[in-house]
Amino acid sequence: MSKTQFTALLTSFALSFAACGDDDDGGGTDTADTTQETTADTGPETTTDTRPGDTANTTPCDPILQSGCEAGQNCTYVGAETTASCVAAGPVPANAECSPEQRCQRGVCMSINQTANRCYQVCAEDTDCGAGTANVCLTLTGAPFEVCKIPGIYEECNLLTQDCADAGKACYAVAGEDEPICLAEGMGAPGSECATAGACVKGHACVNDVCRPLCDPDLADACGDNATCNDFFDDAGYCAPN
Repeated sequence: MSKTQFTALLTSFALSFAACGDDDDGGGTDTADTTQETTADTGPETTTDTRPGDTANTTPCDPILQSGCEAGQNCTYVGAETTASCVAAGPVPANAECSPEQRCQRGVCMSINQTANRCYQVCAEDTDCGAGTANVCLTLTGAPFEVCKIPGIYEECNLLTQDCADAGKACYAVAGEDEPICLAEGMGAPGSECATAGACVKGHACVNDVCRPLCDPDLADACGDNATCNDFFDDAGYCAPN
């Protein structure tokens, strides 16, 4: 199976990441899959931390095959380095939560879409993530690597009812996720410019770089006289001016 690309689907989501090291924390991404011209762009806001002892290795290593490092080391990405290097490996297995003190056995310790830091396996193709359709290699625009998706780590929600349990979160359609998920509510007002899927206020979606109100396509005049409810994601639509 070929690598799944998320760089040209729905209007943008953002990711922060940080390779876990000796004494700092990681960072956070998001997506959605629609057949509309509206799609999300996996554009990570990369914020990495360089930690004492985590310096680039002059010997090339392969983070997918985990070759080129000595025993007890992890070939991973450190700080702002664009090539992988060898650092001391920790006890944390793939997909489990990690920290600067509890490093990954392999892969990168990072946060995606405000979830806890986890050990993400580095990949280049879906097949690097194992067999089965659920194993997906996520393309992170702007990052020097790609990672295997970890399923089931987000709270799913309904775009129309905005039923996230946390009052500080809103429901957004995010590329690479089969269902909408809860993210920290954005601050973008209706009609304002946006760059990420979670940039707009609750009840809105970032469509073609503009915050648009969500609507129910089954309701007559869902957007009033001057706008039309266009299909968007799942059972929700978005209002666009006529």
